[in-house]
Amino acid sequence: MATDLNDLSGDALRDHLLALFQQARADVATFAASRHDHDRAAHDTLALIGFWMEYNVERVGYFARGETPPHGVDFDALTQAALVENAYRSWAGTLAYTETAFDHFAAVVAANPALLVAYNSYDDDDPGGPAWGEIRANGFSWPLQEMEKLCLASGDSAQAVALRAQLTAEHGEEQPIACEKLEPAEIDARRSETLILDVRGASEYAAGHVAGARNIPLAALEQQLDELPRDRQIVTYCMMQHPGFSRGERAAALLSERGYRAAALAGGYPNWQAHGLPTSEGGEATR
Repeated sequence: MATDLNDLSGDALRDHLLALFQQARADVATFAASRHDHDRAAHDTLALIGFWMEYNVERVGYFARGETPPHGVDFDALTQAALVENAYRSWAGTLAYTETAFDHFAAVVAANPALLVAYNSYDDDDPGGPAWGEIRANGFSWPLQEMEKLCLASGDSAQAVALRAQLTAEHGEEQPIACEKLEPAEIDARRSETLILDVRGASEYAAGHVAGARNIPLAALEQQLDELPRDRQIVTYCMMQHPGFSRGERAAALLSERGYRAAALAGGYPNWQAHGLPTSEGGEATR
């Protein structure tokens, strides 16, 4: 049965998170032992696991000082900077960095149980939530998800299954999102009667998007429903990195529930690109 952290508070919430960190730390050690120093994807994944924990340590510090944490954070830029820095680390250096990040993250959570329920939001369009949500994500959920993806890609199904079992025990069994999906060619043929909606973040959209698509990040979609037409087909898309649970599918399902004619772009933006259909980068249409 999934754990509902809304039912926990104070020391109980802190202790649960610390137990998750301990489990994630053991999983990282197992994962690292199954890789080698020439595995660039594993090298960078381990570094990013450490980086986002250190980022959360810094963010909790704002709450501890009674300050407002930064808004409008460019996560893509932070990720790229972390990867550039990691390019100069040895494999052993990356492992040591991630181990230290676990130490720092556990220490700050152990020392600040009252701050785990502080309101945490990144911009005015972000509904936000208690800080423990991001803390659990960066100290447990996201690391296990990223390691699971690499294990599946390399054929290590046993380790992937073990990681998925831990995620399911904590979060419950997710049910895939049900929504209509349209193929790129079908959407392109009906461009004049279709509103294409990019529900990724602004920086992702700026880096490249379906030509003519409008950008409304998923977190802001519900607040801007009145701006969308009810007499046209709406097609939503993202990178479709997690089929069945992606932002594009979530957006299509939300719109359909609210009475709009909505579908998701099958395969997301990568599939649109693979079909050689029009995209825009820096404001100029390309094919």
